[in-house]
Amino acid sequence: MQQKIQTGEFSRIFVMNSWSNPIPEVTRNIIVADALNHCIESGELLVIGYLIKNQCVFLIGFSRNINIEETLNNFFRQVAFEIEAYYQRKNTYGNYKIADSLKTGSYAYIFTPYPFTDDYIKSIIMGREVNLPYYDPRLARLEDYLHNDNFCSALDYAGGKSPVLVAVKRKNQRIS
Repeated sequence: MQQKIQTGEFSRIFVMNSWSNPIPEVTRNIIVADALNHCIESGELLVIGYLIKNQCVFLIGFSRNINIEETLNNFFRQVAFEIEAYYQRKNTYGNYKIADSLKTGSYAYIFTPYPFTDDYIKSIIMGREVNLPYYDPRLARLEDYLHNDNFCSALDYAGGKSPVLVAVKRKNQRIS
């Protein structure tokens, strides 16, 4: 019996591990955005929603051709290459040893994954309104914060352009 390949929509939170500490926040965000764009341009990943913030990546994506875990491993590998390129540009590559991890193919040191369960954040970064029968000041602050963040797909859903190529998903639209 052939194993079924799991493709489709997924959502996860990835917390950056120790590699991110010496790198400035904007540079970290650009490294992650560039890696996501590489995976998008290769055709293996569609990003439906994302937020890159404070050593954390909230990601809602769609894996079309290969299984989700392989798609994510390719993303992690690309982040590793982007980190290596950053240190080579700074001429401090000797202080950062990524080569052993690249040889073994293990990218577990890049991120620690967690389930993405916050429905408020999911809705906002996918351009959906959260309708509550009451006023929630936390939600109002969160919406304002995310709509004005440069590394968030809420920009794309509002008609702007963020650093990551987002496949804008409208209400009831299916990705195929």
